[in-house]
Amino acid sequence: GDRREDTGDRQEGSDRRDSLFKFHRVGVLSCKNNILFGATLPQLLGILIRNRKYVEWFKYGVRICCLLMFAIFNTILSVLESIRHKFAISQVQLNDEPIFVIGHPRTGTTLVHNVLSSDARFSFATNLQVGFPSTFILMSNFQWLLSFFVDKKRPMDNMELSLDLPGEDEIATTLLSGGCSAYMPLFFMSQYKTYLDLLNLNTTKERLDTWTASFLFFLKKITYWNDRSLAKQSAHRRLIIKSPVHTSRIPTLLRLFPKAKFIFCYRDPYTVVQSAVHMAQSYYWYTYLNEPSDADISDFVLDQMEIIYREYFKHRNLIPKGNLVEIKFEEMENDIIKTMESIYDQFSLGDIKNLTESAMFKKYREGMTDFKKNSLSRLNEEQKEAVKKRFAFIFETLNYQM
Repeated sequence: GDRREDTGDRQEGSDRRDSLFKFHRVGVLSCKNNILFGATLPQLLGILIRNRKYVEWFKYGVRICCLLMFAIFNTILSVLESIRHKFAISQVQLNDEPIFVIGHPRTGTTLVHNVLSSDARFSFATNLQVGFPSTFILMSNFQWLLSFFVDKKRPMDNMELSLDLPGEDEIATTLLSGGCSAYMPLFFMSQYKTYLDLLNLNTTKERLDTWTASFLFFLKKITYWNDRSLAKQSAHRRLIIKSPVHTSRIPTLLRLFPKAKFIFCYRDPYTVVQSAVHMAQSYYWYTYLNEPSDADISDFVLDQMEIIYREYFKHRNLIPKGNLVEIKFEEMENDIIKTMESIYDQFSLGDIKNLTESAMFKKYREGMTDFKKNSLSRLNEEQKEAVKKRFAFIFETLNYQM
């Protein structure tokens, strides 16, 4: 249920359209940093077979062979893991007050996610868990093997990419659902429009049910495993959940978790566009299974941004009073502790020392002192005008100078 048939081989005339941004081809032969490495054989074959007419089999043959070989290994582990743990996972009662960290990609969501997760009273999914959702319990014994396939720093922003750091749950949902996810354009960018309905989950019942079942199964599995050492009678810890695409899914998330809290991160829209374009250049090439045109990538970046913000502005008033905090990136960057204090106060999360005195937070702060921000290419006049015109509603709503 992950794709509508016959939606056109490429976006209409995609190779002839003008592109606002230019991209250069890199890493076609690379097998690193691909989120499909965590797929089992049924999951991977499902994605490849359903999208067979879009896959460039010859050009991306090396990448596909690596993924298939790893999928065989994943499948063996997942069968063993399932036999041992599946029933216990299905019995898990989730904590009904998760905290969602939301915001367009590149607005500081990773920073907030990493810092909040330092508080041991909360639970979170690690990069290993989101990347290998069917096998992470057993895969933890083979972490040495993964160092060949994962860079030490995130390609898009130089932040540390450790398998123990917090990761994005939508990666896990992409794999568990066999591709029923808003992350599918990372493989099939030329067909990105067929996946836009998964950004806000305003989609077919079949797709929504598939996504929901995969999402909830993953949350139960990390709760089961992360809280296994807690005394049986104690309640499960609150989950800190972060994927930028959740920003446009408020109605669905509230239906699943009416008491959920939300932290919305925002940043100057010009910088968000620059940073999103930089991410498309530095990371997306590692994951494609067909080669998009510059116009495909450019349009995807802008369409996704528009949908995320329009949906959020339209639905944020559904969040019960007191359950939403909005954080400005520029203020958070200046004083992360002050930002965290305002979140702890608003959500009554107790003593902030639980966070600031944790070993994980101290280690994270040390890492941030050596962190070098990307130097982003400046927008030219034409690009600036296009951004201003299309996203005037974001500048106005969030109070940024155009």
